[in-house]
Amino acid sequence: MPKHHPIARRLAGLAGAAVLAVTGLSAMPSPALAADYVEKCHQNSLDPLDLPNKTDLKVSPTTCVYRNGAYTYARIKVMWSPDDEYPWGSGHKFDDFEVVVNLERRVNGDSEDRVVIQKTCDFTDEINASWDGYKFCTTGKTTYDSAYDWSGDGYLRYDKDNDGKGASLRFLTGSPLLK
Repeated sequence: MPKHHPIARRLAGLAGAAVLAVTGLSAMPSPALAADYVEKCHQNSLDPLDLPNKTDLKVSPTTCVYRNGAYTYARIKVMWSPDDEYPWGSGHKFDDFEVVVNLERRVNGDSEDRVVIQKTCDFTDEINASWDGYKFCTTGKTTYDSAYDWSGDGYLRYDKDNDGKGASLRFLTGSPLLK
């Protein structure tokens, strides 16, 4: 059986590289791109919310801060599920359920956080419509500056249906610092 000629092998390799270049694909991920994406998160552990005349609700928020290239932003993921295998009672759990997420920064070595961007997301309809699910609340992006340590933080603001107490706040533990 004839061996492949060295020039034929080289042409085949160049043709493969040309296909990758034209399609925008890369045979190996760029280490620089992987190093430019950083995610720091904290899973908050909360007691179930006691809902009057219906199944209690487990709410599990995760606070995160991200660096993606030259930008940084914060996000809170809120997951919810019934605290009982078979939920009972009205599906209308809240008159109001909001998530407030903060992108915070502090000068390296300092301990005082300053809010850079804040966003409020209203998830009342989504949580009332389903006994389990998840939603994200994400700040806008700002330019990353290595002179600061960055974090994601926030709180839940909710008004349980028929409890007569009005709005409640549940402050969350922020993400680890992104340096």
